[in-house]
Amino acid sequence: MAGCADVNDPHERLIDREAERAVCGSILVDPDVMLKLAGVLAPGDFTDERARWVYHAALRLYQEQQPIDHVTMCAQLERDKHLHEAGGAAFLSELVLATPHALHAESYSDTLIRLSTLRGLVQVAGQIAKIAYGANGQGTAAILEQVRKLVDGVTPTTSTDEVLLWMDSLERFVLAQLARTNAQADIEAGKARLALTLPWQRTLERFKLKLRRGTLAMIVAGSSIGKTTFMECCAEWWAQRGYHIAFFHLELSHQTMLDRRMSRLANVPIDQVESGLLDERTERATKAMRAYTGGISYVHCPGWSARQITSKARELHAKGLCDVLIVDYLQKLRLWHPRGSTKNDGLADAAEVVKVCCEQLGIACLMGSQTNRRADDAARVTAAHIRGSGEIDEKANITITLNRDILVASMNGDQYKAGERSPILDVRIDKNTMGPTGECQLLIQGGRFLIVELAQEQEEDW
Repeated sequence: MAGCADVNDPHERLIDREAERAVCGSILVDPDVMLKLAGVLAPGDFTDERARWVYHAALRLYQEQQPIDHVTMCAQLERDKHLHEAGGAAFLSELVLATPHALHAESYSDTLIRLSTLRGLVQVAGQIAKIAYGANGQGTAAILEQVRKLVDGVTPTTSTDEVLLWMDSLERFVLAQLARTNAQADIEAGKARLALTLPWQRTLERFKLKLRRGTLAMIVAGSSIGKTTFMECCAEWWAQRGYHIAFFHLELSHQTMLDRRMSRLANVPIDQVESGLLDERTERATKAMRAYTGGISYVHCPGWSARQITSKARELHAKGLCDVLIVDYLQKLRLWHPRGSTKNDGLADAAEVVKVCCEQLGIACLMGSQTNRRADDAARVTAAHIRGSGEIDEKANITITLNRDILVASMNGDQYKAGERSPILDVRIDKNTMGPTGECQLLIQGGRFLIVELAQEQEEDW
């Protein structure tokens, strides 16, 4: 479309007056196009003054749920005291005659938004240069924040991952319902996987715990209680069922993770595994793991930040290796907290970075978290005992706290001695956005790094 007066004038290259008038003509020909334009196109996107006032009048009528036609538009322009500036009734008739149909209204609108954005960038470019020249030792982060605000100010408002506009939301819901119907049919036909459930279903069934896409579940416990074991058991349960897990461990080495896994799945004490044992038990366990339809990628990442972890998670996800992200554990992350903020702020920021990544990728996340010192004297460990709690707990969709009492007397003969941790794992579902909360108990076999149902020695599926 040749809508520019002088292509040699840089400013004119960012203007398309014909597209501006075509938008207004489209509205007069078919007022329903306002359903798609009202949320994204603003009067400020027009450079032609007459077209701007016409669109402004149409927008007012649309917002007030009034009909849009030649008569109502003239009346609205009169109320706005712009009928004369807009060219009167004759200009409206001219727009209709120049626009035989409204089929390309959205295309014209996209053109106006693009050009308006470019003009805005030209305007802020001078301000950005001023900020850069006048930095005077100001920190890079502060300068970039000022620049970002200027650029964000000219960013067009459209439906994106961050912003879902009203009319788009109605259409998206219908499409989502159709997708859900198809997904349910696939599930019933055995062609699709359900949302992530946890092992120990007989014990946890009443809590309706499911990790959906974008879900962040916190596993909270003190040292040597079993949070890593809990997450390892979940990872293997999911891998066995076809999911690909990216397990980021900031403390334990690769070899330690593999030794614990073999001890758990082959029913061999860890010291025998570490001695170099290879027998029929380890062979059977290895064969069983080869049959998993999913798998686990172990990422040893001591000293990594949340941003480094999410960057690697995105890379693994792109390769089909990250349906679930596991981070062991939050307080081991290298934190980012600028001057004036606290370590707790850094922990909250790390949790937010991981959660946002999972929401964007559409994956679930299991994150371990250490308890604070107050938990040692508490009768019952809750989410309030997360080290650096507050914002961290608020970001989680599910919070599960684990605890094991110190035995005052021996248990099972001399298998568990007084003064040692009980093998009974107290599990508290402290937060559950999609189901009930409450308490239950599991059995942890510490020597094998395995958690099972209390009612049996070993879950059949393991």
